[in-house]
Amino acid sequence: MTGLGKSSCSSVQKCVLLIFLLLVAVYVTGQELVSKENCDKTKCPGPLRHYKGLGCTPIYANPNDCCAKAYECSHLDNLSPNKCYVNGREYNIGQMLKPEDSNRCDLNCTCTHYDDGAGFNCSGVEYCPHEQSCLERRMRGLCCRDSTCDLTEIEKQVCNVDGEVYQGGETFSPKSNPKLECYCMPGYTGENIELFCEELKRETCSPLFEQAAQIRQKCAPVYYFQDPRDSCAFVYRCPVESDIVVQKERVTSDSKKGNKMCQYGNLTLNIGDELNQVQTDIFSANVNCVCEVPPIVTCQRKQEAAQLSSKERF
Repeated sequence: MTGLGKSSCSSVQKCVLLIFLLLVAVYVTGQELVSKENCDKTKCPGPLRHYKGLGCTPIYANPNDCCAKAYECSHLDNLSPNKCYVNGREYNIGQMLKPEDSNRCDLNCTCTHYDDGAGFNCSGVEYCPHEQSCLERRMRGLCCRDSTCDLTEIEKQVCNVDGEVYQGGETFSPKSNPKLECYCMPGYTGENIELFCEELKRETCSPLFEQAAQIRQKCAPVYYFQDPRDSCAFVYRCPVESDIVVQKERVTSDSKKGNKMCQYGNLTLNIGDELNQVQTDIFSANVNCVCEVPPIVTCQRKQEAAQLSSKERF
């Protein structure tokens, strides 16, 4: 009987220990889920939308971290200058963009060869029926170039979506369907229907679609009045012979600790390192380029960078 009692006691202890470990596991998992749900990407550094458009994979220091410490973009190392790329697929020179890779305004897009590589070249409808509002024309698939568009009626519109407020003309993707791109425009009442939204076949911010040459050369995206975290870059700073890395003072070498580094042309930068101020054209004036979140250097107009840093402190 004594032996039976010891055995029962041992079994109870094991059961209690097992239940305790299960509770700890559930608690930790719950904390991670809460942490992810409360993650505010607007507080994270780096060109986040640029990385998303390139199809890079975030790397986290800890599994429940909100912000990535770096991104895995090794699939960009072997881009061909004679191919076009979209949605992970390759196109040959002269090949038309397929419907499954086309958004509504991707009209007559052809993989075209240029001096420095290849990219898609698309055409647009030049003339618009002016009885429709500016955004109605765009959303109904006409996608015309209209420099005289009257934005008065659009600017009055305000849209409340998922707790965020958008002004007329701004785009958003509802949490219920992140693949939709919707426009805040007159008549929107919260229904994400075809008049206001379209389901994207490719990221609208797709650097490889038109700027594959700059990506292949490991150029740096430049942001003037946009926030790098949620905006597309349309201008790049590309390597020249006069480029120099301005190293950040550090106690130990980051590279020796195995940390990820930024790549700019043939130059490598540790986190915090900057590129020297070189004005090669009108786009590079008053622009600061720094390695924030590897492997891509982020360039931003100094005034806008200071304003974003000030907002983050409050």
